[in-house]
Amino acid sequence: MSVIVLVFTLTLIIWRPQGLGIGFSALGGALLGLALGAVTLDNIWAIRVILANTTFTLLAFLTIRWLLEKAGVFRWLAGLISRRIFPKGRFLFVGFLLGSAIASVFLTNYGSLLLITPIALELLTLLGFKPRTIFAFVVAIGFMSDWASLAFTSSNVINTIAASYAGINFSRFASEMIWVNGIAIVTGIGVLFFYFERVIPLNYQKNQLIDGVEEAIFEIPDVYPEIREIKNQDTEENTEEYSSLFYFDPMNGVVYTSQEMPHLRSANPASFNKIKFILKSVNDHRLFQIILFSWGMYVIFLGLGNGGLTNSLSGIFGQFGGWGSSLGVIFTGILITIQASVMNNVPTILSNMLAMQTAPITDVNVINNIVYAAVIACVIGAKLSPFGSLSTLLLFDILQQWGLNISWRDYVKMATVITLPVLFVSLLGVIIW
Repeated sequence: MSVIVLVFTLTLIIWRPQGLGIGFSALGGALLGLALGAVTLDNIWAIRVILANTTFTLLAFLTIRWLLEKAGVFRWLAGLISRRIFPKGRFLFVGFLLGSAIASVFLTNYGSLLLITPIALELLTLLGFKPRTIFAFVVAIGFMSDWASLAFTSSNVINTIAASYAGINFSRFASEMIWVNGIAIVTGIGVLFFYFERVIPLNYQKNQLIDGVEEAIFEIPDVYPEIREIKNQDTEENTEEYSSLFYFDPMNGVVYTSQEMPHLRSANPASFNKIKFILKSVNDHRLFQIILFSWGMYVIFLGLGNGGLTNSLSGIFGQFGGWGSSLGVIFTGILITIQASVMNNVPTILSNMLAMQTAPITDVNVINNIVYAAVIACVIGAKLSPFGSLSTLLLFDILQQWGLNISWRDYVKMATVITLPVLFVSLLGVIIW
């Protein structure tokens, strides 16, 4: 039953009938699983803390980005940087990747993506770069934001969940993974540079910047003016329509006007239009869809766990552990990469950590290495698909806002070439270290 719910949800996400958002698709799959008994309300209540932490972390960085953007800080920084850097395209490319990596270590992958990307977009626009070059910079920053978030338990929500369930404290996690994180950064820069080299200009001219680019002015925008405009239009244009609507009460045989029965005004066409407008706004608002998607996929994965997935994974990890540390790390990385790419990395790491707790592995070093392999697979391997991680969905949102669209098929082709080398080199780093 849970597998049917998963297939149904993924079909809706990929097909998107009538432009249905991915969040509504995942939420529909979650409600279907709840209706069919694959998951219970108690299961949903049990994961409220993880859902809240992920959501509030994302919202916090989105709010910070919004405030900085409206204050003009990103454009000011772009103007400041443009006058103090060497006019070398490759130097600028590597510089942004290193800046994104540092931000990921200390500000999480969300913070790196949401704070470094707008600076890059403003700077590259001011310098007059071509759209394909801007696309390369943004995509590279998006990948590096995740790849470089392996160092600390606080660098990524995946690290936090894995360390918490495996009983690994902050210092121990950092002592093991900070070296792997360095390997991932170096390998990632090499792979991204090799892949995008042909669209990065060797040299560029510093174009004339617009006036006032170095001034940061804080201004509160008019949020959702279209809602107020529609409300005002309804108030002005539909006053006569309200007074002309009549309702018949069959129990009492009395006819009421809409003015006499205010609670019935919600049944008029104007109100239905407002509801339709709100639903369409939520469906088109990518942030809401990303949050709903994460919630829905959590619930669906819980249904799979209740259906026996956790027990099956526990037995598989027991087999991997019996093969030794090296093979266990490689095969764990492959297995969890597939899971995270199909579902989402956060519910994937949660279910696999639960499975590892009951896996028949007695060697502590082996189980710890498998945990690290799971983290790497969920952080790096999840980039193979657009919905493998919330940061990838945010990257799509940023690209669409700037008119730099890419289809899911083209993204998977690109991500496969870029991600797999970094994934396997990082897994080898765990084995060697």
